[in-house]
Amino acid sequence: MTWQPIETAPKDGYYFLAFYPAEDGEEAFYDVTSWPQNKEMARYYGLMRNSVDPTHWMPLPEPPQ
Repeated sequence: MTWQPIETAPKDGYYFLAFYPAEDGEEAFYDVTSWPQNKEMARYYGLMRNSVDPTHWMPLPEPPQ
């Protein structure tokens, strides 16, 4: 699995790992999320925290057996 531009992330409710870059004194971080249908819901679900948008995504790994 490799990082892909956030513009290519699935927009059908599929969960993925998102990368948020460091900005405004905050550290970079990763989060498991999905892409909501509108910007208001994106803020609610954490896709855009403190004006920091994710820049990349990758699929989640398979769960353990």
